[in-house]
Amino acid sequence: MNVSDLKPGTVIFWNDFNIPNYPGKIKDTWFIYLGKDSVFDCPIYIYCHRFTSQIQHFTDTGDRKNDLTISFSKKQYEIFDDHCIINFREKNYSIPTYYIENNLNNIQLKGILPEDAIRRIWNLLQKAPHYSPKILDSIKKSLNNIGITGLK
Repeated sequence: MNVSDLKPGTVIFWNDFNIPNYPGKIKDTWFIYLGKDSVFDCPIYIYCHRFTSQIQHFTDTGDRKNDLTISFSKKQYEIFDDHCIINFREKNYSIPTYYIENNLNNIQLKGILPEDAIRRIWNLLQKAPHYSPKILDSIKKSLNNIGITGLK
């Protein structure tokens, strides 16, 4: 795998990811790759969002039932091992490309979500509290580059 192989909408499984929001916590983590900065930015950041399989928190009685989420079932999307959710109230991951390049042995590309799912994610990203206008612009340009256009 090469960083240039990543296309927006790619689902990634990262073995032994060192979670920056929880210093010292290392765990296997599923991400969606959303896009990256322009080649003119330095350093170039890759933008990802983490999936969670702890869906009990998002049920009608769960403590996160009102969070901004999108759900993916294993039956509908065979690239997943379990039913999972993206919670857009969580922070996104802005990862420098050199960090990904240094960890390629721990990263597996699982597949690419269909365009309709990527568009639904884009629509929720715009409402997410942790995405700056600059990050949204980088993601939108990345989506446009793979033919997903007409985004608001």
